[in-house]
Amino acid sequence: MARNQEGGAGRRPVTVPPFVLPDDARRTIVDHATRDRPLECCGLLVGRDRTVIAAVPMRNVAASATRFRVDDREHIGLRRALRVISPPAHVIGVYHSHPAGPARPSPTDLAEAHYPDWLYVIAGFVGRRVRVRGFVLEAGRMSPVRLSTGTDPRVATEGATTVGPSSRVRRD
Repeated sequence: MARNQEGGAGRRPVTVPPFVLPDDARRTIVDHATRDRPLECCGLLVGRDRTVIAAVPMRNVAASATRFRVDDREHIGLRRALRVISPPAHVIGVYHSHPAGPARPSPTDLAEAHYPDWLYVIAGFVGRRVRVRGFVLEAGRMSPVRLSTGTDPRVATEGATTVGPSSRVRRD
């Protein structure tokens, strides 16, 4: 019997091609999460196909340590701005933080995920360490997806990151 991604018996793991999350977009997410902590931060991921070209910070109108909701006006404003750029780019995902927990989807994250084509990025804090991970929605669950830097698709960016006093991001 095939093993699932958690190592137990069950359905065969689905191999999902990686998304590209460049270092500057990753740094934007980590900086935003650090700045808004102890509240959750959120933002939208703009890109083409499976490549993020920008992480755009948005206001979390939930203003909560355990929930996020992207400001509707900012979301619509971004979509309007994207209509006029060339070559075209689109919202291809969303990011948010878990200011006091791991970078894995919560039951609320799953319940509020509605776009199967989107990349869902979570920046989770354990102490001062932040881990950035990506997920996709498939078959009613969130599955991990590799995030490459774009310079070499075999290099994943899922490792832990330490945020120091100068807010520089260091990959461990």
